Amino acid sequence: MLGFLYLIKLIKSEFLLLMANLYKITLLSYIKKYGMLCCCRYLFVVFCIYIMILCLLFQLVMAFFFFVFFNIKHVFPSIQEKYSILIFLSFFYIEVL
Repeated sequence: MLGFLYLIKLIKSEFLLLMANLYKITLLSYIKKYGMLCCCRYLFVVFCIYIMILCLLFQLVMAFFFFVFFNIKHVFPSIQEKYSILIFLSFFYIEVL
């Protein structure tokens, strides 16, 4: 289980690196096309929000797969099924942090 969590962290870091590189390439091409003055604070904020939304969606997908592939009843057999959604949300919160 710790290996799987390490794999999730590794995939997350690779995804964040990919998104940062994609952001840098897109921003540089925009600066070359329209000039430095058009690349204002508004554009930077829009790109940052776009990247944050994509990263949060990726976190949600990874937490969902963790919930599906490692059924809560098998990982924590003593916990009743009604608490499984709370455990799922806590794993998602930990992954977002």
